[in-house]
Amino acid sequence: MTPGGWGARIRPWANRPWAVLISLTAAASLAYANALRNPFMWDDQYLILDNPLIRDLARLPDVFTQHLYYGTAGLSNFYRPLQTLLLMAEHALWGSNVFGYHLVSLVVHVLCAWTAYLLIAEAFGRRGVAAMTAVLFAVHPINSTVVDYVSSRADSQAALGAMASFWMLLKAESASRGSARFWYLGSIAAFVAALLSKELGAVTPFWIAAGLLALRRGRLRRLWPFWAVLAVYAGLRLTVLSFPSSSPDPGVPLGLRLLTSAEALVRLIGLMAAPRAIHVEKGIPFSSGLSDPDTLVALAGLALAGAVAWQVRRRSRLGWFGIVWFAVCLLPMSNIVPLNTTLADHWLYLPGPGLLLAVIGTAADLIGRLPEGARRRAASAALVCWVIVFAGFGALTVRQNRIWSDPEQFFRLATRLSPQSFRAHNELGVLYLRREDYARAIEEFTEAVRLNPGFDQAYDNLGTAYDHAGELKKAVAVHRRALELNPNNPKTYNNLGNAYFKMGAWDQAIEAYSKALTLNPGYLAAYSNLGALYFQRGQPDQARRMWERALAVDPNFSPARQNLQLLRNDQSEAGR
Repeated sequence: MTPGGWGARIRPWANRPWAVLISLTAAASLAYANALRNPFMWDDQYLILDNPLIRDLARLPDVFTQHLYYGTAGLSNFYRPLQTLLLMAEHALWGSNVFGYHLVSLVVHVLCAWTAYLLIAEAFGRRGVAAMTAVLFAVHPINSTVVDYVSSRADSQAALGAMASFWMLLKAESASRGSARFWYLGSIAAFVAALLSKELGAVTPFWIAAGLLALRRGRLRRLWPFWAVLAVYAGLRLTVLSFPSSSPDPGVPLGLRLLTSAEALVRLIGLMAAPRAIHVEKGIPFSSGLSDPDTLVALAGLALAGAVAWQVRRRSRLGWFGIVWFAVCLLPMSNIVPLNTTLADHWLYLPGPGLLLAVIGTAADLIGRLPEGARRRAASAALVCWVIVFAGFGALTVRQNRIWSDPEQFFRLATRLSPQSFRAHNELGVLYLRREDYARAIEEFTEAVRLNPGFDQAYDNLGTAYDHAGELKKAVAVHRRALELNPNNPKTYNNLGNAYFKMGAWDQAIEAYSKALTLNPGYLAAYSNLGALYFQRGQPDQARRMWERALAVDPNFSPARQNLQLLRNDQSEAGR
């Protein structure tokens, strides 16, 4: 920034990196302080509270060889070992204390803000622009869907790895020969960390390549280790690390998915500019084609955005780099490979700093070209606008955090914001199920399957609600419907076994439990239930074997340990 612009006004602060990093920490901490005591939400129940995998360090090999939900007996094709590894470390430190998990999420977010600042400053040497961009990223309410939701931390972990990888590669380009190797190897390691945190990390080499072209610096051939790592990762994920999923392909043609993504992109740009109705559960209906009014509006919006981007490319290197950052990092969410939703606020976590940089950087470059007097006035006005936006974003984030403090309010809001959200109705049903309010649970699960007749998880949960309500025949019928939709879900077989067990249909129950264990040999609840059935049937030796197998998987599994002790006591009394 030339003298007299806003760079001159904030340069004393921006040119002290330690001061910027402290400011970023303070801004993010103030924005998220009221989130630290919020309860676990949504998948936190499965990935943290009900996940025996994170409670046993002896199961560390499973973290790197199984999918994300393996310990919960759920199904997914998500391979995110570093997410699970961090949860395992946290559980070892503070068990189920929610404060600790939220604190780590905030720390990861602060590190992402730091890295965004360091990356922009290294790329352009424009510390003022870098600081202003990173501060807005730190407090932007759109990021609350990642920071407030512990199970969504994979997004921030992957973003941290990707941004650190790009920053360290730029450092390697400018470092002396002695330290260049350190930065280069660090860049590759950060990319691997991004990949192992979330599949989103795969975009890293594409983003770096596009970013280097936008910067007109660096040697693209130095990216060959990144492409090699990505090829190995893709090969493993398509073979030995490919897992069956409980989220079937909706069967929507590629063309309609891309048209839907166009609308999603326009909405996401709008959310960055005017964050409102933010929620972890969103989604939009698939486009019906080029005659769809929403699709036509979206395409017109994209055409306008493209025209603006072209003008920015001619006038601001900072702005153009930000646009490239935003566009390339959104590519994984384009639904070319079918996703489990059509729109999600957390998609903006990695691309978001790019769009903020596009706006701030372009404004800085344009102001810098004005005559002296006009430049000073424009710089002052821009700085005032930035302060207003910063305060507004921070206040909205504080308000957004409160929504996460009440699970029922949270899911009710989701059903209002997205009336077609079958997942929100399903999770509301799970909440009522845990409260033993079976009538309301059945109502919510029924609405979930009405909205999505192919949603096997809601059928399974509906069967469990019927089971607890004593309507066992309905429970069996609904569980069987869930298995017709997804015959590979061990949890459904276990729940079906529970219904048969209560009905006294022991042979069918044994068959169901055995199938659950075939699909997931580490499923503790199925071992425990099968052992209880054998004990009830008068087969104590088989019961003992089941409980011992459960303890072989998890020596800390208390139901099996308690049942074995009761069995020994019974046998001791019988022998007297």
